[in-house]
Amino acid sequence: MKREKQIKALSTIALVISIISLTIAYALMSSKLTINGYGNIKGKKLNVYFENLTSSKKGEATIEKYPKIKKGSTYIGDFSVTLRKPGDSVTFCYDVVNKSDVDVKMITQVINGIDVNNVDDKINILKSIYVSSDWDADGVVTDEELLKSNKNVPINVEMPSYLNKHSKKNKCMTISFKGDELPIGDIKIKMRIDNIYTQK
Repeated sequence: MKREKQIKALSTIALVISIISLTIAYALMSSKLTINGYGNIKGKKLNVYFENLTSSKKGEATIEKYPKIKKGSTYIGDFSVTLRKPGDSVTFCYDVVNKSDVDVKMITQVINGIDVNNVDDKINILKSIYVSSDWDADGVVTDEELLKSNKNVPINVEMPSYLNKHSKKNKCMTISFKGDELPIGDIKIKMRIDNIYTQK
């Protein structure tokens, strides 16, 4: 009889503990902590452009067609120059402006669609720039003539390798006739130079 009472008492205690445990477990399982919200990081494109174009010439050089820069333009083009004798040159100067909120650096330069960092053969670039390079007027352009054009009629294009945020640098492009030899045939130049910038 005493033993049965002890068993009942233990059973009752076990039942109470089970109920309390279930209550705590339910409370723990139904506890709810909520964080709800949104976050945005506003993206901005790099804002690098040209402004303040000036020009100068030496000798008998002429600018047949002047380039123009629209406000905030990333393009200088549609110009034409003529050099007539050694010593002639045409220079265009411009500001390269970084209006971005970050520093920028130039990662590559693409000349007439050819990435200068990925070209092993310099002749490919010269062929695209000096579309006519017939020094002896025999109707055939050789690699030697292309190299001669590059040496005697060089194109020097300056671009900043980096720009701090909200800054600008003045740079120039010069097409010049060096050396002392006049070609019998015409030398014609065609170029599009894309300077590609990214965050520094």
